[in-house]
Amino acid sequence: MDRKHEHETVIHIDGQPFKVSGSILTVRDLLVLRFGDSADLSRKLLTLKKGNDFAEHPDPSEVLQITPGLHFVILDTTPTTVS
Repeated sequence: MDRKHEHETVIHIDGQPFKVSGSILTVRDLLVLRFGDSADLSRKLLTLKKGNDFAEHPDPSEVLQITPGLHFVILDTTPTTVS
């Protein structure tokens, strides 16, 4: 058995599959996974899709339990201008 991939879990962020190792990650970890280290994450809101509902996770340091098949959606909270 290949131990390198033994503990990888597949989750989805914005419809894209990601393999992660470990069962605990922070909100920041997931945002960096999706956008990279250099992205401005201050206007991003991680949500966890559960059925037709979305649970918001606004605190970047919040620790999340990672299980196979989780679906996250990231919302951009930048205010839109009205002309």
